[in-house]
Amino acid sequence: QVLQSGTLGKIGAVNVEFYKSPHFGGFRDTMPYPLIIDMAIHQFDLMRYFLNSDATSVFGRSWNPAWSWFEGDASAALLLNFGGIPVAFEGSWCATGVTTAWNGHWRFDCEHGVLLLRDDQVFVQMRQVESPQEGKDFYETTFAELTLIEPARPQYANQAALLHEFYQAVTSGHKPGTICQDNLQSL
Repeated sequence: QVLQSGTLGKIGAVNVEFYKSPHFGGFRDTMPYPLIIDMAIHQFDLMRYFLNSDATSVFGRSWNPAWSWFEGDASAALLLNFGGIPVAFEGSWCATGVTTAWNGHWRFDCEHGVLLLRDDQVFVQMRQVESPQEGKDFYETTFAELTLIEPARPQYANQAALLHEFYQAVTSGHKPGTICQDNLQSL
């Protein structure tokens, strides 16, 4: 809602960090790219949603740290382009400390400020520009206080929201917010 309001202006760049150390066992341990295929796909979907665009290019590298319990590459660094907006993604499923929330940490650098998602809380900081001070030949950028944004309180949440969307789709033909055909764009 903050991004859609236009208060922050145009998005110039996005950074996403995701670091966890889950020991699931089973099929994920043998996947060729467990972080990218099984987890980062959700961040890719969110990138498409927030930027209202599909990725037009991707450059990246994956690797598997020596201490990893996964057979495939459990770490990755990617640079994506979404309609001219660069997105940097870094992550690992065998982090050795300081992990992120499951949604990751996000930073949207925008025309008038920054939006941060840290530990599932949203913060905004607006940019302020001062005039040059006497005797100085440059501008010093200052920033407003970091402001915590209260989360939206939808009528339905989690599985109840999904079931409600499904019910609406079946009974009224309403197109749900997430459909498998659209998710193919993330793949």
